[in-house]
Amino acid sequence: MTVTTITSSAASEEAGLYDEYKEAFYDEPAPAQRDAILQWSSALPVDWTKFKDPFEIVPPQYFAIQAEKERMLVNNYELIDRYKLSRDFDARWLQLVRLAMASLPAPEYAIGSTFGALALRVPGASWRLGVMAQMLDEHRHGQNDLRNAAELNKQFPGAFNKRVTQFSHMWLMQIFRNYFEDVNATLSRDVLEAVVGLNFCLEVALSNMIFGGLPAVSAQSNDTRTAQHFMSIQSDESRHMSLGNEMLRFALENAAESGNMEIVEYWLFKWMWRTYRALMPPVAVAADMFSTKRAESYAELYHRYVTDGAVNNILAPLRKKYGFEMPRCIETMNAEVPYYSNTLWQLLYAYKRIAPILIPGVTDADRAWLVTKYPDWERSYGQWWAEVCAGDGKDEADLPTICHVCQLPCVMPVYHDPVVLHADYRGGTLAFCSEPCREIFAHEPEIYGPVEDQGQRIGGMLQVGMTMPELIGWMGVPPDVLQGGGVLSEA
Repeated sequence: MTVTTITSSAASEEAGLYDEYKEAFYDEPAPAQRDAILQWSSALPVDWTKFKDPFEIVPPQYFAIQAEKERMLVNNYELIDRYKLSRDFDARWLQLVRLAMASLPAPEYAIGSTFGALALRVPGASWRLGVMAQMLDEHRHGQNDLRNAAELNKQFPGAFNKRVTQFSHMWLMQIFRNYFEDVNATLSRDVLEAVVGLNFCLEVALSNMIFGGLPAVSAQSNDTRTAQHFMSIQSDESRHMSLGNEMLRFALENAAESGNMEIVEYWLFKWMWRTYRALMPPVAVAADMFSTKRAESYAELYHRYVTDGAVNNILAPLRKKYGFEMPRCIETMNAEVPYYSNTLWQLLYAYKRIAPILIPGVTDADRAWLVTKYPDWERSYGQWWAEVCAGDGKDEADLPTICHVCQLPCVMPVYHDPVVLHADYRGGTLAFCSEPCREIFAHEPEIYGPVEDQGQRIGGMLQVGMTMPELIGWMGVPPDVLQGGGVLSEA
């Protein structure tokens, strides 16, 4: 445990506004609060007072900027409603937005709470000012998610009524939920690890896939409102990225000085993979599956935002400067690109009867587009979908094997021929979807071993007498999914 105490000093008359605000954060707390506020734990020793906020934004500036953003967003919503710019809404995209609006609000609020805790726990005035702004951003995003869902619910009555239940109980949502609970739990174990996971791996490396890549798909699907919503969030994410880049540089610099580079290397490996597993499924199916008016494929988005944006333009220069090992999981991530979205499509279709949304099948138009983006598509997936077209519903009666670390069903590389890895734990056997997940478990079995994965949780409820109709109600499967057998009719 490292304890850091910062003594107060009077701000000089010549100090700028930012320095004056920093002085306010230099005040030492009362003795009863000191342990809760100025104690923090990390395997990597750092001096937080040396952290520099690249934006140096102060509350009056922040509130003025955010107020203008809100005015612009409200004005855009009014224009969209007045001129009916969301007519002819793509039926597939509606299903994706139902999924997104059930998935996003709770994590946004959770991240905001985490940054609030970080602002209290971690000393350093620049750090506190930066993350306090981000805390407010995340709560704003969650509020706007709910507002967007409420507005869409007016246009599509009842389509967004299962948000809370689904996020808590729906098997598909647990990939997302488990990730954010893992980040929040890490805060109490290692503050700096949580910061690297949130500020860099989430905010810099991978969230651009959602808020940078999907507005175009949303607009092409005639959902102008959600496109504006995502773009408003992305305007905040640009500032978060600058904070995240500076945070990673700060961690690497301290690791190089103290000879602890292997600590940051593991954090990058772990949280790049954990974030990838949590964020990429919705992006992949949104780009390739849930729109008939596609913009770019998942593969194209991945190479733009992850390969070029995060790896080549950010990590590679930092590696050259500090000499760390590039995260090993990137090789697995790259290898999954040609089949990632299409395998998830198979998974969703096979479990469409207990899904949170209606699932489309592959049409002739889909097939023609997919083979241009994924040259191996016909060999890997053509026969499976031909059987669907011939009348085979591919409905699964049993629960899928769930990865014990990331909670994704073990379905890679293709749903009908997956590779499932295993490891022994306390006399039993745990399953893993990939080598990175198994490696994370092997490195921290005391953290991931005791966790009850979603398959174990549902299996346990069935064993104690819960009926399948009760389970379906508990998960929040919507009435339209039950009535239509889970298949989206596009006639």
